[in-house]
Amino acid sequence: MDRTSYPCSCGRNPSMCYAFIAACESRLRVEEIIHKPENQRNLVELDVDDLVKSVKDFDDVFWALQYMGTVGVRSRPLSPTGDEIPGSEWTGRFKIKGIRRIPTTKIDEVKSYIQEHCGVLVTFPINQDFYSRSVAMPYERDRSTADLGFHNVCLVGFEDRKRTWMFQNSFGANWGDEGYGKIRYDRVVQYVVPIFMDEEILPSYDNVQLPNDPAPHPVASTSSSSCDAEQHQTRRRFGRRH
Repeated sequence: MDRTSYPCSCGRNPSMCYAFIAACESRLRVEEIIHKPENQRNLVELDVDDLVKSVKDFDDVFWALQYMGTVGVRSRPLSPTGDEIPGSEWTGRFKIKGIRRIPTTKIDEVKSYIQEHCGVLVTFPINQDFYSRSVAMPYERDRSTADLGFHNVCLVGFEDRKRTWMFQNSFGANWGDEGYGKIRYDRVVQYVVPIFMDEEILPSYDNVQLPNDPAPHPVASTSSSSCDAEQHQTRRRFGRRH
């Protein structure tokens, strides 16, 4: 199937999850390699509270969590340099509790999650060609350039016949096919999905504006359509290279 259309599980554009995954990636990998046996490494879960306390780029995590539908209150603002002011605290409740990996061997589970929720975040290696905006699979065109590292995107569909995922990238609509690209199943090194809190705690916390921070852009309803890049606006700084 091409360009599948499913509601986003977080009620917002799943591409906003990029920074959340990118911010916790290095800590998650190091922690599991040190503390988990190999057969349990795909089962590592990272709680949001642990993430907020441990990552360096606190403000990026804050914005990623807010866009993913989380709600919290910072008792004091960040300093002009972006550093957390000593004595400030993060309090509140979150819709997203943490993240969970789906093993790369369980492709059917990934497909089922896409069909039901849409927001599966994936990590895959890229090279210089990935930054070309001319085609939707630039890194497949020329593998002569050296790998640059890894990139995180959100899966929105799949095509079994070609064994490819369709994903939404963070570079805007001018990249690839109006912001979408494709990646082969065997090129993905990690699948991650968010862990949601119990729904009953959410109503009184919806649409809360956090103090001392600018309001996010309005978000269009996703009741009838899916992870459509034109219906949701991504903050520019989330479009940087990871």
